Amino acid sequence: AMDRRPSAASPGKNGIRMSHSTALRSFAMMFLAIAVFLVFSEIRDSHGKTTAHILKIVEKSTDHEISKDLPTICTYFQPFDSARKDEFRAVVKLWQESWGRQGWNTRVLTERDAQKYPGFKELKESFRTLPTVNDASFEMACYIRWVAMVVSGCRWMADIDLINFGFPPQRPWHGPVLYSFGSVMPALVTGSPAAFQAVVDTLKEVALNNASVVTFPNGKPHVSDMLIFAKRTELYLPLSFPLYSTVAKSLDNSPLLHFSFDDAVALRKNSKLELIHDSRKLTSDSDSSDSVPTVCTYAPGSDAGPAAAAEWEETFSAWKESWTAQGWATQVLTEKDAARHPRFPELLQKFTKLAAATADGAGDAAGVWRYVRWVAAVAAGCRWLCDSDLVNLGFPPQA
Repeated sequence: AMDRRPSAASPGKNGIRMSHSTALRSFAMMFLAIAVFLVFSEIRDSHGKTTAHILKIVEKSTDHEISKDLPTICTYFQPFDSARKDEFRAVVKLWQESWGRQGWNTRVLTERDAQKYPGFKELKESFRTLPTVNDASFEMACYIRWVAMVVSGCRWMADIDLINFGFPPQRPWHGPVLYSFGSVMPALVTGSPAAFQAVVDTLKEVALNNASVVTFPNGKPHVSDMLIFAKRTELYLPLSFPLYSTVAKSLDNSPLLHFSFDDAVALRKNSKLELIHDSRKLTSDSDSSDSVPTVCTYAPGSDAGPAAAAEWEETFSAWKESWTAQGWATQVLTEKDAARHPRFPELLQKFTKLAAATADGAGDAAGVWRYVRWVAAVAAGCRWLCDSDLVNLGFPPQA
């Protein structure tokens, strides 16, 4: 008969139960260890994710946002006075109308967008430590908007009270830093996700070290994103672009008008937006809205000497190709165009004396043409004039 007694190598029923119990305990401990690891990993990630990791998240989640046919302009808005709720809505609508009318997609970001940023709660609390002489809620919005821009993947940011009267849609500008159209005042900026992330990193640093704080004459400390911009110029490239702040100046063909918030409210209530647009139509010249804008440059030609003329030929070819590729009509002016000006002989004599009295060429033709080109532009009726070595990589046609 077969011996059914358990051998030393094979456990009995009690042994089997003990093995299951041991396995369950081991499994439970392993599961707990994994859970603890994941929790701590999540905590660690939420507080210390690298910039590269954050940008990777943004790129994956926002590809749809930056791949639309029309460029998107974003603004940040968080109402901080419930009593003025209707006024806030009016300004938001004004902003959307003005940019939409020029052909942009518009998007209004809020704190809900910024909350998707890893470690947002801690970041916001750090911003609370920064002193301000302004309304604390207003200043907080100025900081959080940069966080919202990173999360959203938006590449153009404008103040909610920056009204557009003629700034056409443009692809985002690329580079390692932001481009600030208001110089130290970031009322309109564009750049890469990394450039916006660099601002957030700087805000973190300032909040941690309580840096960039100034003291007002009344003894009160203050810091703002604009003051940080003023001190941390490595964050952006300042552009001298007209951002006027009065309605009167906007009538003088200013493409962008930066109001105070209260002025923007008044503009909306008084329907002045329509009046300004109507006045633009009335004061425009005979250029057809359907025509392609022309940009001009000047070719020295014979007045700069044959050697110089030969050297410029390749430059003019590259200049024309770059501007044409962006949709502009191009015109190369010469001395023949300047000669059509009724005062050209008189002006040429003056320019020759002027060049002789300066280091612009000691009176030779190379110094004279720098003045002659302005006469040529007037005689030809050019409205856009640029240097022949200014290559266009993304500046669209503008009326």
